[in-house]
Amino acid sequence: AFLLFLVGMEISLNKIKNVGLVSIIGALIQMVTLFVVSYYLSLYLGFPQFEAFIVGVVMAFSSTMIVVQLLSTSDKLETLNGRIALGFLLMQDVVVILLLTMMSSLEEISPYLISFALVKGLILIGIGILLARFVFPTVFKFAAKSQELLFLSSLTILFLFALLSVYFEYSIAIGSFIAGLSLANLPYSTDIVGKVKPLKEFFATIFFVALG
Repeated sequence: AFLLFLVGMEISLNKIKNVGLVSIIGALIQMVTLFVVSYYLSLYLGFPQFEAFIVGVVMAFSSTMIVVQLLSTSDKLETLNGRIALGFLLMQDVVVILLLTMMSSLEEISPYLISFALVKGLILIGIGILLARFVFPTVFKFAAKSQELLFLSSLTILFLFALLSVYFEYSIAIGSFIAGLSLANLPYSTDIVGKVKPLKEFFATIFFVALG
């Protein structure tokens, strides 16, 4: 959550827009290609059909946390390739949510379920845009009078969007990224990044040690 929050803070919405179409088309091609190859290879190796399907799904998606951390530590997030890779990862997260929605009710797969999942994502983004435009400037103008209050306010927004994303059945990675984007244009964004970054480093270390 802290990792994706800071990524959102450091990458403006305009930069995401510039690579949006490339990321969407490229991510779809990448996911479909890897899924098809992995699925048929699994069948060839003797896996039952359902297990082959699961293997194909697993191979088609990347770990957002790991790739973003690698891009961040190598200072490549701000590059064109880094922004495209980030777009790939976010697109994968959205597709994973849609896929899990369908798999949770395999007997009732319908366009309604897919549309409902997409609408929830758009609502989450809309909340971020509205708050960023009409609420956050006033709130953070007051919070900026105290460094401690600025720090706590930014964490509150992070946790708020993380909880909202869980409520909408999306991953906290997407909610945290939207939280970062919603604060990215504030005049205090540099101060917020400086205060949150040590926490990100601390929890990222725990995450990767636990992963290992």
